[in-house]
Amino acid sequence: IHRDPDAAMRELRTVVQLDPGFTLAYLHLGRLAWACGDLRAGRSALETAASLVSRDDERRLAMFGGGFDRDALAGICAAELARMEAEG
Repeated sequence: IHRDPDAAMRELRTVVQLDPGFTLAYLHLGRLAWACGDLRAGRSALETAASLVSRDDERRLAMFGGGFDRDALAGICAAELARMEAEG
């Protein structure tokens, strides 16, 4: 767990550069960017996560998805985007 959100965002940006199809990196980046006040980056990363989740490798989602399956992760992306819209 990072205590430095800027360092965590740099690491997540590196991950998405190295593996642009990694849904969970975009999901975490979007939530962190939003929490840090970068609404545009947060929304963009979450929209990317939402578009990738249906195509990402099932084994990778199971390994890194925290126990959530593809449908649940898609729901998390949708819920986070809806929350962003509601909050501003």
